[in-house]
Amino acid sequence: MNTSDALNLMVSSFPGGREVVAMRIGKNAETLRKELSGKDPKFKLGDATAQLISELCVAEQSPNCHAYVNAVAAAVGGFVPLEACDGEPGPGSLMASTVGLVTGASQVLADVTAARADGKISDNERRLIERHATGVIRDMQALLREVKRENESTKRGRAK
Repeated sequence: MNTSDALNLMVSSFPGGREVVAMRIGKNAETLRKELSGKDPKFKLGDATAQLISELCVAEQSPNCHAYVNAVAAAVGGFVPLEACDGEPGPGSLMASTVGLVTGASQVLADVTAARADGKISDNERRLIERHATGVIRDMQALLREVKRENESTKRGRAK
């Protein structure tokens, strides 16, 4: 998932959608739509607007509130461990998190293998790999949250 896809996902997931996000960041809804689409060269979404959208979504704990941060980090080969937003489903257990991570990573491996079968990776294949890899990053964050939660629970149990 690239940063444009991430911002579109965040805005569409935000309660009230694009109209509410536009109002909250001081833009016209149609202007924001054109900026997010990236199709009109007269309307460009700048870093400041992207950051405003990200800050708004994180502050409101809306679903997919970390999509932009994950996309930026993934674009440079990075990883940022983040706390869950209220709108993000939690796996519920350490083992469920581990299984989700392994399943997602296996899917990325299969995507890369299939994409390279003809010796080149198309734009569509790259987008699919990015989307699934972003899911793996999200799964890794879920796993780290569950490890932290279980560790804290263990410490509380020993303190009694």
